[in-house]
Amino acid sequence: MGDHLPKEPSISIAFFKTLITEKNSQNRAHPDRFFIASTIVNMISQDKEPIEKEISSIVAELLQTVFKQTNPNPAEMWNEHKFIREKLGRISELQASLSDTDIGLSAKRGPGALEEFMAWCDRKGIYRSVEVTEDPKMGYQLIAMEDHNAGDIVVTVPRNAIFCLDQVKKLPGLRKLFLHDPMLAKMDNVGLALGVCALQLKDDSSWAPYINILPSSFDTPLFFSLQQFEDLRPSPLFEEALNHYRSIARQFTYYLSIIDDSVNFDKRKKEDKQGKQPPLLYDGPFNIGNFTFGLYRWSVSVVCTRINQLPSEYEKIDNKSKVPKQIPCLMPLLDMANHSFVEESPIRPGYSDMKDVAVLPLNSSVRKGLPVTIVYGRRTTSDFFLMNAFSPVVNPYNMYKLRIGLTKSDRFINDRISQMSKLGYNNLNTVYSFNLFISKEGEMPFDESLVRFSRVFMSNPPIDEIIESDDSLNKGLQFLETRLTLILRGYTKSKVEGESNTNILLRQEKEILEHVVTYIQGWKARL
Repeated sequence: MGDHLPKEPSISIAFFKTLITEKNSQNRAHPDRFFIASTIVNMISQDKEPIEKEISSIVAELLQTVFKQTNPNPAEMWNEHKFIREKLGRISELQASLSDTDIGLSAKRGPGALEEFMAWCDRKGIYRSVEVTEDPKMGYQLIAMEDHNAGDIVVTVPRNAIFCLDQVKKLPGLRKLFLHDPMLAKMDNVGLALGVCALQLKDDSSWAPYINILPSSFDTPLFFSLQQFEDLRPSPLFEEALNHYRSIARQFTYYLSIIDDSVNFDKRKKEDKQGKQPPLLYDGPFNIGNFTFGLYRWSVSVVCTRINQLPSEYEKIDNKSKVPKQIPCLMPLLDMANHSFVEESPIRPGYSDMKDVAVLPLNSSVRKGLPVTIVYGRRTTSDFFLMNAFSPVVNPYNMYKLRIGLTKSDRFINDRISQMSKLGYNNLNTVYSFNLFISKEGEMPFDESLVRFSRVFMSNPPIDEIIESDDSLNKGLQFLETRLTLILRGYTKSKVEGESNTNILLRQEKEILEHVVTYIQGWKARL
């Protein structure tokens, strides 16, 4: 479809419009040049119009889906996900006739990209006593160039080499959006992601050596096939990943609709434009062809996997305070440090206000030639999986998020909700979440609130005298054992064997579930 169109018609139109508007002697000497350029502009615009109209129609349809309240039913969520993917896929097909944005993304990390990036680091004044190498599994990593002790600073990145929200707000065509867009007012990370989109589209950007070194894709659910999503079952992350995909699709569709408004604004008659403000992204870096879902999910993934914080040069935490607001940013080179677990390490990368640089101190001693790593924080494996694109093999802070709901047709449901509200739960909730984990010997692998829920769930009627009885405890523990055993059946051998991120995630969840079941069985035996 659209084989007759130029590869980048938006550039072609700009080129020929330049020819039209030139008023030099050469143009006046060649009136045929003006006629040919005008004709080509009109032909390309006419060819684009049906494509733009179809994109506009799909965007309107998608907006109705992604902005309505989420259906908590997993089957409905899955059907909706497939619908969203189908519509996004069609938009991408149409945009491929207008722009080569997605082709450009797949061509990242070409030959010489690393050398260009390191030279750029030198020009920017980024100090380092590390070198960058590429590992087949980990990707780029930092390697110590000499022996170091814990606390030694091995990378410093000056503010002028850090891409942050302050700079995004200065990008041409985005200032108005930041002033008036309600989504950006609440979601700084979205603003940074739009900034990364703009840099990727600008070939001559001063940030190009950094942008070009970034991965072209990420092992996160935003890049998953339908089968890869299916492989996540029965993990609680399956539904969480669907919601995350839906959220990013909503953001993308929302901004594409604003871009579409700009297209329609240009088509209005002059008298219809009088007294009306152009759309927020009018004359911005994006058009209906180059702002693709492939671009936006890539940019979001760049931000999610590499995000840091630094104090803003301009914004304060409130109107009265002189304390700078912390804003999201990308710290080149420093963000190539991979994660490793160091128990209770107090040393973290940070920002030195005195020197106005980001610093990377070591959390442990490192010998020359070995990887320099950092601790990303206390996160569950599912958090690492969803936001950081990997599953750590060792994670002492891992937890399994168990969701259990009350039966809405239960004649005692209001009484059960009332009992759960005494534990601090919202009295509008009928579904509750509890964290399970591998505990030390003699310690409970879940919070006492889960036991209380099981007692409330199994007591008829759920009054205090019955809930506190030994019979209630027996029934509650049996209920939990049965529920967890049923969940465990979904963790088949084929799902947990292997070293993919999904395999590691599911294997760790299975280990937690088995640990909790064993604990409950032991508790029951002692009663």
